[in-house]
Amino acid sequence: MPFNSYHFIFFFLPIVILSLFFVQVYFKIKGLPILIIVFFSLFFYAYDSYKFLFILLFSIFINYLVSLKIDNVKKKNIKKLNLFFIIIFNFLILVYFKYYNFFIENLSVFFSKKNINYIEIYLPLAISFFTFQQISYQVDNFRIKQKKNIMNYLLYVSFFPQLIAGPIIRYSHFLSEIIKKKFLKIDHKNLSIGLSIIVLGLFKKVVLADTAGLYVDGLYNQIYNGYNVNGFDLLLFIIFFSVQIYFDFSGYSDIAVGIAKILNFNFPINFNSPYKALSIIDFWKRWHITLSQFFRDYFYIPLGGNQNIFVVKFILIIFVMTVVGLWHGASNNFVVWGLLHGILISSNHLINKINFKILDKIIIPKIIKIFFTFMLVAIAFVFFRVENLHQSLNIIIGAFSFDNYFYNSYFISEISNVKKFTMVLSLFIIFFMPNVFQIFDLKLINLKKIDKNNKIIFETNYIWVCSIVLIFIWSLTSLNLPSVFIYFRF
Repeated sequence: MPFNSYHFIFFFLPIVILSLFFVQVYFKIKGLPILIIVFFSLFFYAYDSYKFLFILLFSIFINYLVSLKIDNVKKKNIKKLNLFFIIIFNFLILVYFKYYNFFIENLSVFFSKKNINYIEIYLPLAISFFTFQQISYQVDNFRIKQKKNIMNYLLYVSFFPQLIAGPIIRYSHFLSEIIKKKFLKIDHKNLSIGLSIIVLGLFKKVVLADTAGLYVDGLYNQIYNGYNVNGFDLLLFIIFFSVQIYFDFSGYSDIAVGIAKILNFNFPINFNSPYKALSIIDFWKRWHITLSQFFRDYFYIPLGGNQNIFVVKFILIIFVMTVVGLWHGASNNFVVWGLLHGILISSNHLINKINFKILDKIIIPKIIKIFFTFMLVAIAFVFFRVENLHQSLNIIIGAFSFDNYFYNSYFISEISNVKKFTMVLSLFIIFFMPNVFQIFDLKLINLKKIDKNNKIIFETNYIWVCSIVLIFIWSLTSLNLPSVFIYFRF
């Protein structure tokens, strides 16, 4: 059930809120609200993927039972063996559903075999996210025994606001939130803030992301079918796919944050205005933050990334980012995307280490750093969007080939003025507007601080109510043909 659907907006979410409010007023039974939210979370998952509900529940119960086993074992070697087993168990499920055919295809190419026997495998919804969340739980539980019961753990994995595409939540934070007295208690303040964030997230997805996506998809169809595309349109293709994927994923994350706020749950920040980053290193501190922190804490550091050996650090960054790329999808273009970011991050660290004396004397304006970083990220995203590597390179080269640069432009002749305005508006929002954590002064969980916002501050008044209503109406006009969130594929 996508967040950007009439079923979710006008039926599922209101029923969840009203059910909790009804129980809050008339049935003050301990544990009942959690039971209700677990039921709705499982229904939410099963609505679009009922065939895979068994896999989700099977994974949850196996992980929970093994975590109890780890708690009860006294010998550290046996504990480690159990931890190793459950991590492998989680990875095997993920690898089978997501990467089996990918590995078969690449092995057949390596061994020059033409007859490939593919297995038709359907990818369970959210498998990448609930797998990583459970791995983080197991590692943290091994390090420090966590308080647990089956209902809390079931809710931890299946909690519907973040089940499909994150953010990835640590169990210790989740537990600290659900034991609050006001967890799942509906109140006026959180309801007004939460609904406002949901509307802004919906607007990001169905208006900004999908408008950019219409242009990107339309132009890519021309590229795919062999039409000659001018450099101006190719440059806009590069820019607006970056716009599309950011607002698509950020919009989902904002809606998740808003729903959680209504339920009196504070989510970690997943996007901190990433296209305002001053470097590639800074970008990855702002983009999909919970995934970056997961790979840092459970992969990069255990492999030796915290050692002060630059060569090891350099190689590890490239390796880890390549794995990050592979996590995004079972395709070689995602591997190239991750590898490219690994090289860029390592190069950034190398420049910082060398600390060129010439560069020390040159003051590079902040706007130049932001623009340069954004263009590097946008160019790398071409490999994220286009599976054919040769075609990706042609798009990048063509975008900076200035012969007949505006000739027969798809953007100028085929895109309506309303859509052009929306696309320009999306760029303005990216570079000049605050994010929801700044607007609503939300509690920071996984970051110590973010830039202060003096531009727009939320207050419950008529101006905000009118603004949110108008934005909601604008968003509703784009809900006739709801598009799937990009990260649902991962």
